[in-house]
Amino acid sequence: MKHRSQKLILFILFILGVFLLLFFSMRDHLTIENIHENRVLFQNYVRQHYLLSIFLYIAIYTLVVASGIPAAIILSLLGGALFGVLPAALFINLSATIGAAITFLLSRYYIGSWVQSKYKDRLSKFNAEVKSNGHYYMIFVRLVPVFPFIVVNSLSGLTKISFRVFLWTTALGVIPISVIYAYTGSNLAEITSPQDILSTGNIIVFSLLALLALLPIFIKKMKNKNS
Repeated sequence: MKHRSQKLILFILFILGVFLLLFFSMRDHLTIENIHENRVLFQNYVRQHYLLSIFLYIAIYTLVVASGIPAAIILSLLGGALFGVLPAALFINLSATIGAAITFLLSRYYIGSWVQSKYKDRLSKFNAEVKSNGHYYMIFVRLVPVFPFIVVNSLSGLTKISFRVFLWTTALGVIPISVIYAYTGSNLAEITSPQDILSTGNIIVFSLLALLALLPIFIKKMKNKNS
């Protein structure tokens, strides 16, 4: 079983490596300007090959997230423009969750076990906190768009948070940003740069939602302090 897992991990790394090479050869084309110029071409392709378009979109988006390439926003806008708000939000959420899971597993498999073994005593209190409240913290960092996705995924793999908790909190936490990106993409003509997406108002709303995610921890600690 372990040998089979190693083969799978190596295969994933190979795919990510090939994808990185392809991306850096075409990264200059992944701009909002090019999406504007080729929008009709993309839309015609989607109409003619709808199911294949969905598969390619999810596959590419997943690889972008897993490799940490800063192209997720552009792809999110493109998804909204091509598939509509709700389908695009679903595809974005699914791709982001799968991509995050790949990074998480790679981090845990190659580094996480060593970190936990090496610093077992120092991490004991931290691990206890993660075990008790890890799902709240995960939702918090997912809701605040200032935390780099690849960093959260990688560092989570170093902790003892369960893969199941990581998966459902990621899927839940990225719902708001998925919907906003998809909706913005459906109105692509009004967008000239990625900075037009996350307005100050949106960031404030996300931050308030994130603070609500931490509210149960605060209440729990206050109860323990008063008991």
